[in-house]
Amino acid sequence: MIRLALVFVVGLLTGLAVGAVTVLFYYPFWFPPAEVNETVTLLPGKVMVAEGAFIHPDPDDDVHWGKGGLTVYQQGDALEYFLNADFEVGPGPDFHVYVVNEQNITDKNQFDPDRAIELGRLKSFTGSQVYVLTNGVNAGPSHSLVVWCKTFKQLITSANVSL
Repeated sequence: MIRLALVFVVGLLTGLAVGAVTVLFYYPFWFPPAEVNETVTLLPGKVMVAEGAFIHPDPDDDVHWGKGGLTVYQQGDALEYFLNADFEVGPGPDFHVYVVNEQNITDKNQFDPDRAIELGRLKSFTGSQVYVLTNGVNAGPSHSLVVWCKTFKQLITSANVSL
């Protein structure tokens, strides 16, 4: 009787764990965030200072990818990163946007989120989005914008920026 109860408890815990991991993985596919279409407000003194393009870091990886353009605007000390309307990434959980003072980020081992500046959670898997690097935070003249999955510690995509 004790053996049957132990088998039941182990089976239940295993089922719960497998179910939780499955839901965590498939949730973004089942319920993707709505496409956003943010715009840049062109104020006096705001100028375009750079453009870039998101890359598919590992063409053999069909899950972690990104594409589309990036435009960077500056007003005073603030930088505004505009992910263009053609921006798109493969869906997944817990995507965040970072600025890192390195370029050509093509592998997850090249990126350390502890040495990067987090701009916020990715708002959508598609569409134009705006992220602001506030005054007083320094991004080097050559840096990258990186989309990173915090949950699985995976590089999704990156774009070089040269001011």
